[in-house]
Amino acid sequence: MWPALRCRHFFYLMELIFAGILGLVVGVVVCVVSVRLPQSMQVDTDNFAALVSGKEPPHAPFPVLPIESLAQLFPLSLRTVVACLLCALLSLMTIFFFGVTPRGLAVLCFTYILTTLFAVDIEAQLLPDSLTYPLMWLGLLVSVNGTFVSADSAIIGAILGYMALWALAASYKYVTNNDGMGNGDFKLMAALGAWHGYESLFAILIIAFAAAFVAWLLRFVRMSTERRQAFAFGPYMALAGLANFYIDANKAMNLI
Repeated sequence: MWPALRCRHFFYLMELIFAGILGLVVGVVVCVVSVRLPQSMQVDTDNFAALVSGKEPPHAPFPVLPIESLAQLFPLSLRTVVACLLCALLSLMTIFFFGVTPRGLAVLCFTYILTTLFAVDIEAQLLPDSLTYPLMWLGLLVSVNGTFVSADSAIIGAILGYMALWALAASYKYVTNNDGMGNGDFKLMAALGAWHGYESLFAILIIAFAAAFVAWLLRFVRMSTERRQAFAFGPYMALAGLANFYIDANKAMNLI
């Protein structure tokens, strides 16, 4: 029994080490994407507007940088270190709760895409379709065999998630004549509904709004000039989506 137990512990340790290294690498990618993706979207928008108006595109196509240029694009900084450590920590938590299983790999994909959306929304207050749509479709795909929730729950969750924030934003605009949320927020909530099912939508919204309210209060009392600046809600939905996964996993472990 002892050699078998020692071998088991060795492979578990190797899994954790690999997960940590993978998280560090993904953290660098997240930092690069959070800078490059909004810039690329702006270039595409400007070029399309110029073509529609019959003018010469103002920007050349965004070049793909070679690997050796990444350090110049995003030099080592505190934000890079924090992103790498955060992704490494989330990777370790995923392997701890779910193991190297199809469920664990699915949660890793969910975590990495959601972390990228978190970083992009903080950097540029954007939730790109190129990230929210794959996240939603992947959530619907893994629900086919009931990996986390049933397919029915995932489909209803995606629809209700989108409609809930859309109705809230429409009501806010009707009352104040100002936009409170963007379409990216609706799509991200639909993606979270696809992954967690409609049963968890209320809990996710409560966590997201509570975290956003606390952050808004801290920002409100810090500087009066920031009170009227735009406030990104996407990062708090991302935090709520991640938290709900690990809360459910912890409950499941306590029942074993």
